[in-house]
Amino acid sequence: MGNEGENSFDGNEYLRRLEDLEKPIPLDSPLFLPPRPDNNPPATALEKKKGPVKLPTPLSGEEKDKLRSEYLENVKLPASSTFDTFSGDTVTEVVPGKAWVVPGLLSEEECEQIIQAGEEWGITADSKREPGAVRTSK
Repeated sequence: MGNEGENSFDGNEYLRRLEDLEKPIPLDSPLFLPPRPDNNPPATALEKKKGPVKLPTPLSGEEKDKLRSEYLENVKLPASSTFDTFSGDTVTEVVPGKAWVVPGLLSEEECEQIIQAGEEWGITADSKREPGAVRTSK
């Protein structure tokens, strides 16, 4: 019985919809938003032709070795700031604008799940540093 209402034809409704098509809302009706004055792209964007992108010059082997040795020397340096403890009731910002410690965000079970997932993906401890060394961001 429920399908009869869906499949039945309502002539009055059909004629009402046709009447709407014959008498559309005028374009100056307040129902329509006025055209945006800034709808066109800026003239400078149209005039500029995009040229090829210039890639940076690749580093030479000597430059790569210099950067690598500089990095490895900086990794050996002590951390500029370390945090041994964190407040249990407030958020601690450890890298300004980039990293925070949020107490109670995850349960112990959720932490273990994340650690396990990371280990399954191959994340391991850094083998280039001696055990117990604190990583520096310099």
